[in-house]
Amino acid sequence: SLTDAATYPMQLGDLVAAEGGTQLGSFQYVHGLDGRQADEWPHLNAYAFGAATEWIQVLTSPSYRGMADKVPQLRRLELSSFVTAQADWREVVVLMLVRERTREDVLANLLASMPVDGRVVWDAPVEALSGTGDQPWTRAVILDFNQVEVPMSWLRTEHNQTERALVHGRSDNFALVVYQR
Repeated sequence: SLTDAATYPMQLGDLVAAEGGTQLGSFQYVHGLDGRQADEWPHLNAYAFGAATEWIQVLTSPSYRGMADKVPQLRRLELSSFVTAQADWREVVVLMLVRERTREDVLANLLASMPVDGRVVWDAPVEALSGTGDQPWTRAVILDFNQVEVPMSWLRTEHNQTERALVHGRSDNFALVVYQR
């Protein structure tokens, strides 16, 4: 079947499963709070593999390249990390991507104020393996929540608007995007 932006996540999931990967979650874009418009990917799909080589095998396979080539307008970013994400993600996720300048944890204050409903499901150094456009990220943090209103309200408080501005000032790049199943 022809690949398009709407069926891309499902077809990628099938390809990942064929290579031994497990899908941790598939989410749709809700709102971008920080970053550039280019950082607002329409889908967030997270997978776990037993070995890093399995993910690389997916990305370099003729099936993947053919599928990705059919939707050149779809902005993609494939990240990899040796840190395994927690399983059983809930309905809403907040993706934070940052390019840190120093060893300082520029997200510490923002994460410390997270509501009790939220939890960190992945916090890892990342490496961009492939994708389209600029890939200026060194760390990914994914939080999950039961309802979209909780992270949206939390991130829009005056305190956290200030904290987000401080993250921008202390890092080379920062994106914060909310997704929902």
